[in-house]
Amino acid sequence: MTWHITNYVERGEIDNRERDYVIGRIWLHGIAEPIQLDLVGNALEDLAGQCLRFENPWSRALPDDHRQLVGKQQGTVVEMTADRKVKEPNIPFIEPEELEATEDPSLFHWANGLYLEWHCTRHGRVVIESTEFKLEADSTTQWGDSGTAGQTPHETITESGVVARFLDQAAEAASFDPDADDDAPQGLIEAEAEAEAADFDLLRDRVALRLNQEYDIDAEVHNRIIAEERERLRRERGLPELEPNSCEYDEAETLWLNEQEAHTEELFEADLCPVDEERRDPLVERCQEFSLKLVGDIDNYGWAPENATTEHPLHEITNSLCFAAAKLAGALNNTDFWPDICFPGSTLVRLKKARRCLADARNGLQAVRDEELAPQEWIVATEREIESIRQEVQGKIEEIRTSLREFEDQAGWH
Repeated sequence: MTWHITNYVERGEIDNRERDYVIGRIWLHGIAEPIQLDLVGNALEDLAGQCLRFENPWSRALPDDHRQLVGKQQGTVVEMTADRKVKEPNIPFIEPEELEATEDPSLFHWANGLYLEWHCTRHGRVVIESTEFKLEADSTTQWGDSGTAGQTPHETITESGVVARFLDQAAEAASFDPDADDDAPQGLIEAEAEAEAADFDLLRDRVALRLNQEYDIDAEVHNRIIAEERERLRRERGLPELEPNSCEYDEAETLWLNEQEAHTEELFEADLCPVDEERRDPLVERCQEFSLKLVGDIDNYGWAPENATTEHPLHEITNSLCFAAAKLAGALNNTDFWPDICFPGSTLVRLKKARRCLADARNGLQAVRDEELAPQEWIVATEREIESIRQEVQGKIEEIRTSLREFEDQAGWH
């Protein structure tokens, strides 16, 4: 899903004065706290090494179903520029598709447009695009030799602050969207696991970016970059440096190894190459096999056009089920004795991600029904199986949450 938030932006700033990173703040109409950007990558040449401030004179109130975007956006830069060439009509009421098709120079003029696009690890693709924003760029601060000249310091966020922010977001989301309550963290351990998952995603993006800039990569280089980025992230979070061989160091290493193993399970499952068939959870196999069955049905009966993209409703169903199986693999394949799992928070986060993938599959199925792209009996049978898988996932989510709630009650964490 793509979030187009242009109309709801009041003002904002993006700062690319540190090479390979973009930070920033964006205020949305009617929301006191801004979106916080923490992205890997660079703006295009016109904004690289600069800080851009912008203001929308025509902002509108943010809809309730967009309020989940408020908070921290971590991920990667897709494209950021203030110099995108856009056709603007010279006459009112002309439709955009008509303007795009015309070559009559009297009907349009070219304008410079602001275009900001990034991929958030939590929410997906986000886009701001306008030719009407007021722009102000700070061009006096360019990248220096160290790559940090003129850098605006990161906001320092302690570990408890990260957890508190997730809980605040959960309360706000629940107040506007009754369906969001079950997806929001329902305790300190779950909120901490959500924050850790977001940090792991950001860390992987940063490591991948640096590895892409290396010409000669071996295990030593790879491990050094990972260690440097892990330590950098701890500094940004306001956490102390870990002493080797300490309990805190051992705990961090164990959590990191568990996260890496779970991530590997996800990647291999998504590529239909399970790491270990014997340890593959039955629910993972059921979800993946069902996805492959639907792919066979669609291909055999020719329901989808040959040139259909991944956004076609039929492909959205099968791809979402495949992604759900991958998340389930990361959550369940590393569990030796369910429900006695070493990292229940991490498992819970992945189960919720799998549930969101199943919701995407249901949305695709609804589009198939609305557009009559497949027989009704196939749609009904598919809907029944997706819901059955979802209920099993939901049961595991509730089981973990019950255990965590009992633990937090005994510990007096309120």
